[in-house]
Amino acid sequence: MQSRVTTPRTLLAARRQAFGPGVAEPPPPILRSWERCAALGLDFGQRPRVEPLTAAEMRAAFDRSEALRQSCRPEIEALHAEAQATGSLVILTDADGLILDTLGSDSFAGRAAQVALRPGVPWSESLTGTNAIGTALIERRPVEVRGRSIISSRTGS
Repeated sequence: MQSRVTTPRTLLAARRQAFGPGVAEPPPPILRSWERCAALGLDFGQRPRVEPLTAAEMRAAFDRSEALRQSCRPEIEALHAEAQATGSLVILTDADGLILDTLGSDSFAGRAAQVALRPGVPWSESLTGTNAIGTALIERRPVEVRGRSIISSRTGS
């Protein structure tokens, strides 16, 4: 039996929910993400479950990623001023989409924390559905996802 989220009709419903009627098709990386999420049985109508790791899990994950965090720190700090100036945030994740560090605009950081864009929260596509972090990791390219009204993909490497 086919899951209700894997049918062409539910993909079309998800597209209409994200873009509204009459809007162009989503970029291929977004459509592929929807197909992957549908195959996993994720429900497009539900908000993603984003739960932070426990303190012990966070310590273990951060310990495993310490070399990555240290090697990326100069680049993150170099991007800090730009992130502040543009009201954005620099986010470092591990290969599984677990947020390790964030740095940038204080006002954006507060809004980001409200949607769980903070250290210790996993953002893999398999857990949270289509999102910039998880989808970019699978697509191996920059991806931009902006809420329900605008979803786009950036080209490049």
